[in-house]
Amino acid sequence: MESIFKKIADMNIDNIANKLFYLAQISNVDVPNKVITLLDIASEIKKYDSYESFISKSPDEIKDPEFLVNMYDMLRWWDYIVQGIEKFKYMAKFLQTVRVGAENSELELLQDSLKTLFPTVIFSQPHRADEFETRFEEFARKYAKKYLQIHQEHNNKIRSLQPQIDDLIHKITIMEELSCIDILKPYCTVPDIQNVRIAIIKDFSLCDYSPSEDDILKHFVCPKCKFSLADFYNTMQFDELNSSIEPAFQKCMRALVSNLSTKIIDSEENAIDALVKAVSVSDVDAIKNIFSGKFLEKVKELLDNGR
Repeated sequence: MESIFKKIADMNIDNIANKLFYLAQISNVDVPNKVITLLDIASEIKKYDSYESFISKSPDEIKDPEFLVNMYDMLRWWDYIVQGIEKFKYMAKFLQTVRVGAENSELELLQDSLKTLFPTVIFSQPHRADEFETRFEEFARKYAKKYLQIHQEHNNKIRSLQPQIDDLIHKITIMEELSCIDILKPYCTVPDIQNVRIAIIKDFSLCDYSPSEDDILKHFVCPKCKFSLADFYNTMQFDELNSSIEPAFQKCMRALVSNLSTKIIDSEENAIDALVKAVSVSDVDAIKNIFSGKFLEKVKELLDNGR
């Protein structure tokens, strides 16, 4: 028992405690009370300047041979974790940071189980640290492989959607311009239209970087676009977003044509006629081309002045 006492006395208990509390913090859990109690007892044992002093003055419950052996075994494994603190810190941050999304149910289940197991291993079963690391590495490799696959599929999807994305941005731009005209404001103003534009830019932009597995394992996401796995699935919502804007755009166009139909713009009759035809067939490219700066300014002048 004396050798166990000396081994405990030689350990840096404060360092072990600080590192365990740090791992708890980045894992969003509390250090269990039994762990705190054990660390406090170890700190008390270190205060005895000799084994003889410990035997003669310490409470009976902490100098019980079985208790000391079991406590030293826990401290030894915690010290092992502390010595490898960087890899355990990495695992904790990885598990807390990555967002796999409900669409990846297998990965989500693995992540949840590892997040739950992590504090159990660290605080109650530190002898399973190597086993946990092996399971984590398996999860991380699967995650990186899936991320790279979805990242590529996302870019392919964006490329195929690009004409529709451009059309949607043009519609938003046209409505924003026309909503500045008082008579069209009730028909062309769309609530949160700026947020829609921001969402389009954020969720439907092409990433021109091809990340490697090492990139994903280091940064958890593509270092360029920084999309999580869950974010990539927003591309599946484009049709819904586009459909939500289309009725508002058609309403705006009908109001524009209705208000222009009784007006005359000098030498612009052809443009008016082309605009009416373009709106009737929802030809966004034609509408966009008609809305040159000069023509739009004349429309604004005409409708604002009520001529």
